Amino acid sequence: MARTRTATYSPEQTARRAQLKTATIGLVAHLRSYDARAAMGRLTPDHGTAKVTLPGSRLRCDVDVTLVADAPRYTFEDPVTGDTVTADDVRAVQRALAPTPSPWPRVVVRALVVGLALAAVAALAIWPLEASKDFVGGHWAVLVVGVGAVVVGVVGGLELRRVLRRRRVERDGLERLGGSPARRR
Repeated sequence: MARTRTATYSPEQTARRAQLKTATIGLVAHLRSYDARAAMGRLTPDHGTAKVTLPGSRLRCDVDVTLVADAPRYTFEDPVTGDTVTADDVRAVQRALAPTPSPWPRVVVRALVVGLALAAVAALAIWPLEASKDFVGGHWAVLVVGVGAVVVGVVGGLELRRVLRRRRVERDGLERLGGSPARRR
């Protein structure tokens, strides 16, 4: 059987490696919450590596994590342009490697669907009653504002659920990888 060689680090190197491990775990968990496939690579007291496969593609990128003045610095090659990119926070790396599409088309479509469904239900509920037609004729502005408020509540709730799911995935990823789940951003 072959023996593997284990490295012996000084206490300073061990502390630096622990900081790099924490930064690399945070990056991997954050990128996973944005649907990128990410995994930890090699970890030394000098640098850590995260292996990232971009969401929706087979493009792969290695992100080197180093410490500069006890703060993590992320360096990677942009898969599209081939330029070397340096970032100081995980959000900048996420924007470069796993950008999220604009939420506006999704929000507008959801608002239209919910608004039309609510208007149809209201029209069908009111249509058979003759007295309610007079009420609607006199208070149509209040009803439109009510339908708008319900649409904003439903669509806002769906977007909030999306954000909370992303945070939960990141927190679970931190726990699984051995990071600190109590850390807030």
